[in-house]
Amino acid sequence: MAFLPRPVRPTRALADLWGFIRARRRHELAFGLLAVGITALWFMMIFDKLNPPREWRPPEVMYVKQWPKTRTAADVRAQQAIDAPREKAEREALAAAKKKRQDEYKALAKRLGI
Repeated sequence: MAFLPRPVRPTRALADLWGFIRARRRHELAFGLLAVGITALWFMMIFDKLNPPREWRPPEVMYVKQWPKTRTAADVRAQQAIDAPREKAEREALAAAKKKRQDEYKALAKRLGI
């Protein structure tokens, strides 16, 4: 691996950097710092947008019923018959909410001419 430079001590590297900085004119250093600052600002803006802060929500707690081991298929069907109307109403309410949201977006798209 002859194309790689030899390891350099940190003191020698800093001395080389200091020599490079001393050889530059004032306006070259100012524009160099400005270029580095603008680049750093762009990176900060990009990485800030990648992970937007999220609104805290409390954890969702789900309660589960405990059923006995001796529960029969007839008991299951009877409970499903009791729960079916409530579940159907929940599905319809969710579908209505989705339809309402879709209509809102359609109206927005129409106003914006999309």
